[in-house]
Amino acid sequence: MEYCKNCNHKFKGNFCNHCGQSKNVKRSTLRQFIVEAFFSFFDLENGLYKSVIKLSKYPGHSIKSYVLGQRLSLYPPVKYLLLVGALSTLVALHFQLFTGSILELLEKLHYSQTPLFIHYAEEYTTLINIVTIPIFAAFSYFFLSGKNYNYAENLIINIYITAHQLFFLLVFIPFYYHPSSQLFVINYLYPLLTLAYNYVVFLQIFNLSGWKSKIKVIGIILISYLAQLIFNLSTFEILHKFSLI
Repeated sequence: MEYCKNCNHKFKGNFCNHCGQSKNVKRSTLRQFIVEAFFSFFDLENGLYKSVIKLSKYPGHSIKSYVLGQRLSLYPPVKYLLLVGALSTLVALHFQLFTGSILELLEKLHYSQTPLFIHYAEEYTTLINIVTIPIFAAFSYFFLSGKNYNYAENLIINIYITAHQLFFLLVFIPFYYHPSSQLFVINYLYPLLTLAYNYVVFLQIFNLSGWKSKIKVIGIILISYLAQLIFNLSTFEILHKFSLI
């Protein structure tokens, strides 16, 4: 007899007769991650609505359950990222969401290519977030997860975090129709919400407690976002130099 990792039902055979999950669920590896990401494009999954609820109410616990074997408990990570990312890119372009916030930051840095970078950031919102996920995964892997989660599992964790952060952009659509409310959301509310979400997920998944651990999490998150900004600016400069954008 086997116990299903997804629903904890006792069963015989290769598949759970209660939820349908295979008994052969192993820890995620980079090879398995790439294969699942590829095949997720070619099938339709139910449970998107329930996944959004779980990732909103119990983010860390829900992602942790998925990583530990409950693969039917959430919408597939890559598919969720691409779906929400595509929608958030359309929204960002339509409302020019990041023009004000990025413009203000880059002007303080006296960056000469500010207008072009703003256009780049809005047009490639999803791509920018996708290519920097490995950076966030590296920081969480080396500084937070210890030996409990491998790098592939940290990739999955950070994909869910990034995807749901992009989902928050969609939640605030009604506020984008008025300039003042849009400015408040993009400059203040959305950044605070994404940082808080990242913070909560890391604490829950990695079972961190105590003020030293919490300060460490905050520091790692801030350094990760700084690394993301540096990477994005460097990538933009390279693409611009070779006239690829």
